[in-house]
Amino acid sequence: SPNPFIDVYAWTHYALEALGRGQNPYEIWMPNIYHHTLWFDPKLADNDWVKTGYAYPPLSLLVSGLGYLAGDMRWANLGLMLLTGACLFSIHGRFALLAGALYLTTPRILFVLEQSWTDTYVVGLIAATVWSACRLPSATPYLFGLTVVSKQYTLFVVPLALLLIPRPWSMRATIIWTIKAITSGLAVTGPFLLWNARAMLDSLMITGHPFRPESLSFLAATAKNGQPTFPLYIQFALLIPAYALIAWRAPKTPAGFALSAGLVYSVFFSFSKHAFCNHHFLVLGCACIALAATDSSSRAKNNSGEVVSV
Repeated sequence: SPNPFIDVYAWTHYALEALGRGQNPYEIWMPNIYHHTLWFDPKLADNDWVKTGYAYPPLSLLVSGLGYLAGDMRWANLGLMLLTGACLFSIHGRFALLAGALYLTTPRILFVLEQSWTDTYVVGLIAATVWSACRLPSATPYLFGLTVVSKQYTLFVVPLALLLIPRPWSMRATIIWTIKAITSGLAVTGPFLLWNARAMLDSLMITGHPFRPESLSFLAATAKNGQPTFPLYIQFALLIPAYALIAWRAPKTPAGFALSAGLVYSVFFSFSKHAFCNHHFLVLGCACIALAATDSSSRAKNNSGEVVSV
């Protein structure tokens, strides 16, 4: 499939071509490859253009650019998939081999690759973060910071940082860990914010997507006459009990972080107005990462150089 008929592929290549010409990808309009407005707010789209800039954060664009330089952005997707597998295999947990095999052989993984969905980047970054927490804790805050700025919905993992910050907590250590995470995130997004912060934020925060009755969600499954029977804010409301359950029961471990991320995303996308294979693939990836890190027998050095059991 040399040219998949999906907006993420077309928009990313279009944005990278604009960036190559020195144009800000958040200041241009995206081509409407579908030539209809069923999937967009009619106020923001016509049959030729979607009147918004590139719809994904700079990190996704830059990672896709690595594949683009090799001829196709999906080389980056493949690279992140293989990185995820390598992280799972090398965590050295009791179920690491099984988890890696489950992830790399899940039946829809080639479809996700073909469609160029960038959720594979998020899975790869979460896997790298968990691997680091198990094997190289000093790098964990930097990888976590990159994870947070990889997609809009990754903001939901911010509260889960408490599961990664080394215990016992201290004010000084927590502040330093947080500063490191913020620094790595800003290193990627900062140049685009300085270029045109308003254009970037407007493009990333656009909420004009209508309800998609063909979504893979409970809202779509229970819809009547193409309209949801539940209020659209339910996906946010249900995050409250999810976070409460995490605070009550989640282990303060890398595995607990990955499993909690999977729970948050499962709840969020299962009740979303537009959720598809790529979103549930992310949930699957988080579950595999948690399985790989469960009962890890690896040992790593903490920030002070002391060897600790993970």
